[in-house]
Formats: sequence, structure tokens, C-alpha cells
Amino acid sequence: MAISLFMLSGINAQTKQLTIKKGTNLSTIDGKGDDEQWQDVDPVAIDTPFGNENASVKAWFKMYYTDDYLYVYVDVTDDVHIPVWVGKADNEKVKDVHQFYDKVEIYFDVNDNLKDGNGPAYIGTEGGGGTIAPGHYQFAPWFEEDGYDSPFLMSGLLFGSMSDQAMVCYSLREDYSGYGVEFELPLKKFLNDKGEYLSKEAFENLPQGLGFDVTVVDNDADDLGRKRVVWCSSEQEAYYNMDGCGIVRFGQSSGIENLKTDTGHAKTGICYNLLGMRVDRNKKGIIICDGKKIINK
Repeated sequence: MAISLFMLSGINAQTKQLTIKKGTNLSTIDGKGDDEQWQDVDPVAIDTPFGNENASVKAWFKMYYTDDYLYVYVDVTDDVHIPVWVGKADNEKVKDVHQFYDKVEIYFDVNDNLKDGNGPAYIGTEGGGGTIAPGHYQFAPWFEEDGYDSPFLMSGLLFGSMSDQAMVCYSLREDYSGYGVEFELPLKKFLNDKGEYLSKEAFENLPQGLGFDVTVVDNDADDLGRKRVVWCSSEQEAYYNMDGCGIVRFGQSSGIENLKTDTGHAKTGICYNLLGMRVDRNKKGIIICDGKKIINK
């Protein structure tokens, strides 16, 4: 699955563009990014410092789409993993400080006009209040001590129509040298500023493309606080203003559509439902076991 990455000329000389292609649905969301579907997708570096911050991580992402979903996998090499559950003080609440610790944030703008001065935060203020800017989305799960390798549906007002719809899973490498975060986002649940839910065809024909960015937050417990690297928006936080983000365009189909669901990996005996949640092999309905779809009546 070829991906092209290039720079626009002229007035938008600093805007990165990425063309992604069409593939097949993943059978599981496990945060590892090692499914066969990912093998033909080229990694894109996330290596632009945010402002003057100097993160010590190395990171990249991959992205492709299907008839049903947009898939994003972010890989982070980080030899000092300080998630919020490790770093926060006893008197601090996770919801108040998670943004200062290791995590991945991805951003989308599905509106026709990508230069409206807004992000997924509240319009016109960095302190809260007001109205959530329509058509802008942030997915930024924080790590929980018992949450690794457990796929879950994201929830929360900032995710708009994505609440309880978007699947995510994060996983630590076996040698603790870093982590991966995998997202499965239903295309038909994205709502633009016209009050329209987008179809696959709508994504393929966005007049300016899909606004997109990735932020990787790094905290090394070195008293220097958070340090971030981004794909594009290095001068303004995408959370408040996505005008500096990159652009993703949906390309043509590729041979990856012909891949079989069974990837030939060793059997694990682990089964999942269609939400990516681990279930018993005898559970009624449609489940996925060892990469194969099973219907239990």
C-alpha cells in the first residue's frame, strides 16, 4: 500500500499532505500494529518539535481506510515511560493532569473549510466554556495501569458523535522500550459543521482534504514537564486551532483488499467480538478467533 508524502508549494509551503489508500478491516484492535494489513503501509515520521520543547522519543504513524473505518496506528520509542498513573501526585485527579504525561493525541477536521481558526476545544477560549467547534475531533486516550492490551470504546463530550463508537487499544512493547496505540474510527460517525454525517465517498471528495495531526506527549520525570513532537502543527496546539495541521487525501483502492482475514499467525485461542473486546469462544453471535470469523448460534 503506497503512501505519498509531499510539501505544498506557494502560500501553504509548510503544510504537509499525505495520500492514503484503501484496505480491509482489521479483525482485532490490539495496539500492536503487526496485522498483515499494516505491512504494506509506509510509516510517516512524527518528528517536529512543538515550539521549543525537546522530546526524547522517536515516533511515527500509519493510516489507511476501508469502506467502514479509518485506521490509525502510532508507534512510539520511549525508554522512560511515565504515564499519568505513574507520574501524578496522590492529590491530583487524572482528568486534570493526564495531558502532561506520556500519551498520543490524534486530531481530525472534516469540514470543507480547514482554515476556520478552530479545533476540538471550545470555540474562542482556551479556558473552557462556550460551544464545541463542530467538525473537529480529538482522540487522546490516557494510559491506565490495568488498561494495556485491552481494547475499549472511547467516550466523552469532546469526541462528539464518536462517543462510544471509536475503538482504541494501547500496548507496551515486551522490552518496555516503547508503546503502540491503535485506533479504529467509524467513517459514518464523523459529523461536519453542516450537520452532515460523512460517508466514505464524502471523505474521498473533501474539497480541501481531511485535516489531520498527531501529537506525542513525552514526560521523563526530569522536572522539565511535558515535551511534545507533532506531525505538523508546531506553533499552535491542534486542540485549540487546527489551521496548522496537515492534510490527508483518500486515494484509490489497492491490492490489500484481497488479503485474507487469516494472516497465518500462530493460533492463540483468543477470541474477540466485533467491538474488539475479548470474549469466550462459545459466545453467541459473530466473533473473531485466531483471525477467522465464527458465527455461534
